[in-house]
Amino acid sequence: MQPSSGRRFTFQTSVYEEACGRLVLTSFIAERRRPGTIIKTSLEREFYRMGSLPEFPLENPFENRNRFYVVDDESELRANDWIRLYLELSVAISDRTTTDHDLSGLRIVSVAIQTMEPPSESSLTAKNATVYIRYIDFCKARCGQNLDRIAVVRRNLQ
Repeated sequence: MQPSSGRRFTFQTSVYEEACGRLVLTSFIAERRRPGTIIKTSLEREFYRMGSLPEFPLENPFENRNRFYVVDDESELRANDWIRLYLELSVAISDRTTTDHDLSGLRIVSVAIQTMEPPSESSLTAKNATVYIRYIDFCKARCGQNLDRIAVVRRNLQ
């Protein structure tokens, strides 16, 4: 939606599943699409040539504020709703056998963001980042017990 006029615009995007159990959320196109036009692009996918997710850091990413930007304030987590989206996408693909799709029992405890730059608030909007989301899953129906977990998401925007 364009804030100044309140008009809504349609955007063309693409989301796909690379393999069973591995969801790749990709937006090849994130530009305004005019009605009746078909946009065809073949953007380079440098991000996927880099391999799988990096090894989990040896040190606790939620405690090392020299290497990671840590978000543990409730208001900052709410202001960055993309974190919740990343978490829900991660949980949704982790167990395909469940019939319980209620993700309201997830509580984000802390988020650590690693970028190539020194940690700062700008890490929240970094185009290239690895995001570690520590959360508690209260859904006993899905997991059998309350679990303290960490979701790892790599983001690459070009």
